[in-house]
Amino acid sequence: FERGTSQDQNYFDSSLYYHRMALNYRKEINAEPDMAESYISIGNIYSEKNNFHKALYYYNLGKTVYNRLENYAGLSALLYNIANMHIKNNEPELAISNYKNSIEVAERINNPELMQVNYYAIAEAYALKQDFKNAYEYSNKHNIVADSINNLENNKQIAEISTNYESQ
Repeated sequence: FERGTSQDQNYFDSSLYYHRMALNYRKEINAEPDMAESYISIGNIYSEKNNFHKALYYYNLGKTVYNRLENYAGLSALLYNIANMHIKNNEPELAISNYKNSIEVAERINNPELMQVNYYAIAEAYALKQDFKNAYEYSNKHNIVADSINNLENNKQIAEISTNYESQ
């Protein structure tokens, strides 16, 4: 799709219609985890339509549900999405704040993948602000976490190969 075409607009309107229908059904059956997903999907649509006020409204509804359910992985990912929306809206300070909140949650649940993407995004946000000192600092944090993830994956593969070799 080309942005701004009537076909694009029809796609978003149709998607919004069906996500709202799903949300209403999920509310009727009190399926809170699914309600959070609906709120976030609706927020994503509004974000794509550059309606950041409505996107943030629905993201905050999803955030409330995630907090209530103690779904911290979902919360961390949502904070990352909110930060990306602020980048898109040329609000790097708000983005950085949300990325940092996402990292705090990711650290609490020991999710290095979420930490990694947030560190990279913060580095990019600081670069947008031409704050290269902080951009460099967060780029280094990203690299450290990325190396750690790769080392864990390599150690896992080595253990699997070793186990296969020993069992033959």
